[in-house]
Amino acid sequence: MRKKNNTHSWLNIWRQLTNGDKILVFLLVISSVATLALLQSSEGSGSAVEIKIMNRHFATFPLKADTTFTVIGAIGETQISIAKGKVRVLQSDCRQKICVKTGWISRGGQLIVCVPNQVVIAVIGKKEEDFLNVITQ
Repeated sequence: MRKKNNTHSWLNIWRQLTNGDKILVFLLVISSVATLALLQSSEGSGSAVEIKIMNRHFATFPLKADTTFTVIGAIGETQISIAKGKVRVLQSDCRQKICVKTGWISRGGQLIVCVPNQVVIAVIGKKEEDFLNVITQ
């Protein structure tokens, strides 16, 4: 006796779609790719890094500065590195290390936030306001 296969492959599902359904899927894919391209093109590369600790301005550095330094936050130390036009958190005393896992950032409007240590690192760029306007519109 033959076992009935209840799973449909994508090919079988695609064959069951009408031409109108296929056109709609195609248009949705194209509009998604266009939206992604628009958002990425509106992001400007950053020119500076602003660091806030416990909601107070600590310092602003140009992204061109190659430096590594440590700041003291609410629960301990956070080591920050700026190199080759990018910034990242190397080490932090927080538990989950989300700020460390964020990695390098370099575009205007991008953030690294260490909530437990209350450290915010923001990349400032010429097009930062345009980027935020595209997202909110």
